[in-house]
Amino acid sequence: MIIFDCLQIICPPLKLIQKLSFNFHVELKEQFVTSHSKTNRRKNAYLQCQYFGVVGQSEVGLPPKNNITYFSDFDDIKNFFDQFIQTQSIIIDAFQKQEKYLKIENNNQYTSILNLELSKLDQIEDNKVNQPAKALIECALIDWYSKITDIPISKLVSIENDERLRKFEVRNFFTISIADFDQTQQQILSVLKTTNNLKIKVNDNLDYIFQLLTYLNDLVENQLIGSLVFDCNCAWTPDIALKFLHKIQKYKKVLQYVYMIEQPFPVGIISDEWIQVKEQYNQYGLKIFADESVSNLDDVIRLKDYVNGINIKIEKSGGYRGALRILELAEKLNLQKWIGVMVGTSLNSNQAINLFGLVDFGGDADGNYLVTEQSEIVQPSYKFGQQQNFGKICL
Repeated sequence: MIIFDCLQIICPPLKLIQKLSFNFHVELKEQFVTSHSKTNRRKNAYLQCQYFGVVGQSEVGLPPKNNITYFSDFDDIKNFFDQFIQTQSIIIDAFQKQEKYLKIENNNQYTSILNLELSKLDQIEDNKVNQPAKALIECALIDWYSKITDIPISKLVSIENDERLRKFEVRNFFTISIADFDQTQQQILSVLKTTNNLKIKVNDNLDYIFQLLTYLNDLVENQLIGSLVFDCNCAWTPDIALKFLHKIQKYKKVLQYVYMIEQPFPVGIISDEWIQVKEQYNQYGLKIFADESVSNLDDVIRLKDYVNGINIKIEKSGGYRGALRILELAEKLNLQKWIGVMVGTSLNSNQAINLFGLVDFGGDADGNYLVTEQSEIVQPSYKFGQQQNFGKICL
């Protein structure tokens, strides 16, 4: 276990001990490159809460802060934490907004403690700066509640979610970051030892993408690929999207393995051209998903005509409850659901895996692949299947 420099707070009246790490640096195996950032290490946030001698813990991934996609860094987490510990608890049902998933209704002292602590979170403004901090605290509290009641979080979410996670039914994708082409090939070959499902980061460099399609075509012909996702991280224009669509039609074997294209459009206001892009992609069985553009219910409603599905992340959604409310709305709007993670350790991935039983096809929880062994503080809660279950996971 890594020893952290921490702030330790005893929160009255419950004497709930909370420790926020000031030194949780996550080292990456390789430089992680997307269309909007490059990092070799991340300063994530780690939290412990303890009551009745039982420790709950959580992690949130913190990508490099900017004014477009990611709005929080560790200082924002610390400021929120200071506000949280000064907030007085009130008596509420913190799960009253949960219509279908994570409806915790047991009337016992542990549920009362959980409700009181979550009530402090719910009194603080919801916004994109606060969401990762809210997720950090909520996930630690629910982890504590799960341990002290001996009910897995996956089962607290729903019995059906837990049952699906006990079988090898859900695909887990590993991320391939942007690199020079030789490094990209090495990343792919390394990943294929664990899963045949690839989520490949791309930018607006079509020459690189076309070279990649040629290589993937060889892998498909050798039956090494299960499913593919191309993650654009806001880098495309409608023109680039249509050029990609035209090109991939020449790689029919690759085309049949592509599940979706993620976040090709910018985060903010997007033009109606993207509706036409979606319609043309759908004609060839390709789906368009949103990621960075989705952090609350209003975002889902705003994007419903532009996408076929959404990537839900706990950090963006303010915790389990917010993520599940977004997921419920997506179901009502007939949008497909995907669960993803920010770059982090297995602890961060384990949190996301608790929701994987609700996805339509798969998700990407790949912390233990991206970070060094020295950065890990827990073991993965899930395992990968072999042979006919290769690329799928279960608890």
